[in-house]
Amino acid sequence: MQLFENLGFSASTSQLLAIETPLGAITSSLAVDSHLLTFENASHFYSLETDGFAARWELSSGVAEVVISRPSLIREDWEEITDCWAFLWRFKTLQPVKKLIVEGSWMSGYAWSDGGPDSGQNLDAQTWDDGQTTVSLGTEGDDALFVRAEANDWLPQRFVHQSTDEYTLSLVRYLDKGLAIDFGKVFPNELVQAHFVVAWSPYNAESMGTYNAVELYAEHILEGADGRTERQPKIN
Repeated sequence: MQLFENLGFSASTSQLLAIETPLGAITSSLAVDSHLLTFENASHFYSLETDGFAARWELSSGVAEVVISRPSLIREDWEEITDCWAFLWRFKTLQPVKKLIVEGSWMSGYAWSDGGPDSGQNLDAQTWDDGQTTVSLGTEGDDALFVRAEANDWLPQRFVHQSTDEYTLSLVRYLDKGLAIDFGKVFPNELVQAHFVVAWSPYNAESMGTYNAVELYAEHILEGADGRTERQPKIN
């Protein structure tokens, strides 16, 4: 059972589930009850036909997969971006799960000196810089997650009925060094998807380039993962 069934997976050796930026590495993990899924305990590693890769975990409670790739870049103002990568997670439950939390955050050794929340409609993000480089980390906002839940698009519709706010959920959490999405309890045969996008560019106090770059949806990540990228970012 491959959750990313339309992507070509080729068996590969162990990979580091991290995106390397000029200010340090950003990694992503998934907490399933007492299990913290990281690159160190993945069941399988894969390479993609592009320069991306993937990993898979097989638990008694469910199956998790993550794809790490460059997304499809389609906006003209992304021209200034040095590079952009994304984590796209999927989880299918086989048994009830009491806690399901996906996180994207800086690893130790980061070099930024300033930063904080940088969010807007359909986007929750944080942006950091060291005066020379700017890095943004973003994910779908609670309003975008609400729309996906309504459509039963890799997010159960029951989240809509459980919401206490109109047209939005309350799943995204801000961390000191990143972002998390807390899905709480998940029931058998439910499908959950979440992503984090990382973009960086030379520092420019007047620019919103990295912010714009992380305002993506899963289809942009999948397009990049299978090579349907309209324009690759320049790499300095």
